[in-house]
Amino acid sequence: MTDPNPYILDEAGQALMVEHALDMPDVQTDEDFAHYARELVRASKGHTAHTPLEARAMTAAILCKMQEYDRLIEAFDRMDAGEI
Repeated sequence: MTDPNPYILDEAGQALMVEHALDMPDVQTDEDFAHYARELVRASKGHTAHTPLEARAMTAAILCKMQEYDRLIEAFDRMDAGEI
């Protein structure tokens, strides 16, 4: 049996996620994207459905900001190449 996805948020969690995402600056450069990616990996290590809602909502907000970046694929490619 697998653990439940910790990022399926209830209404309160979704509201927190939106609040966090609105408070975060937009990703404007590949370097910003790389920073968010590193924070996402760091912040999400060990998250489970029992991780406090605030932490899970912040992690989901970081992912949302990353997904909005118009150079998402190029930034991932640069990260893979070790350029950023």
